[in-house]
Amino acid sequence: MRASSLPAPFLPLLDRLSGAVRCRLLVSRYCREVLEAVGRPPTAGPGQMPPRTLVVGNDPMRILLFGEGVTVGYGVRTRADAIDGPLAARMAELTGRGVILENRARPHVRVDETADSLGGAGTHTFAVGVWSPALTETLERLTLRGWRTRLSAMLERIRADSDMPLVLALLPVPAGTHPSVLVLRPWYARLNRTIAEVAARFPDVHTVELGAVVVPMRASDPVLGAADYRRQADPLAAAVHRALRSSSATGDARTPRS
Repeated sequence: MRASSLPAPFLPLLDRLSGAVRCRLLVSRYCREVLEAVGRPPTAGPGQMPPRTLVVGNDPMRILLFGEGVTVGYGVRTRADAIDGPLAARMAELTGRGVILENRARPHVRVDETADSLGGAGTHTFAVGVWSPALTETLERLTLRGWRTRLSAMLERIRADSDMPLVLALLPVPAGTHPSVLVLRPWYARLNRTIAEVAARFPDVHTVELGAVVVPMRASDPVLGAADYRRQADPLAAAVHRALRSSSATGDARTPRS
């Protein structure tokens, strides 16, 4: 049906819907350009071992970071300044144990590519896993149904491997009054509600809010820095700690699925 054949009362609604979709696509393209302009984040390249962060201590636990978003480390050059360093240190404080944090995040990894991006890592060897969604994927022409389907399929594949407890980071709420932000904020809220709904269907899957971020509107605007990752590490560590305590398993090594 062409727009011109729709009843007149539906035309303003159609204009708002198409405007929101166009805005999301433009912001998605812009965000990808800004993130790529930041330079190469401290992630492993093809064929390289994933970066590890170690906190020396007794009875060390293994933590897996994967996905995209906050786990990639945009805006910094070292894992010590990314989320890895402060998260590992905070987990050591909360548990009194050593920490081996393995980061398998990749830039622009879509939800339906996440399980493959783990590269065959046996999730049953980790005490807990932390996933973060890709900013650019969530701005693309994506429906809530598609988002729900992709999330469910990702968790089903991970659960087919083990019962490792999981923490899913919600999308950061964009701050500011720029028109693009006014479009993104309610859309992110819907996506986050869907993440929470899907997580509730699986055992030992938790969610965490990491706070608001300022969406860059110029290529010279800062994206993320060491101070942002330190701020986000506290709620993330608290959620990881809760997931470990509430897990039905008694040891670090999760039960592999046959």
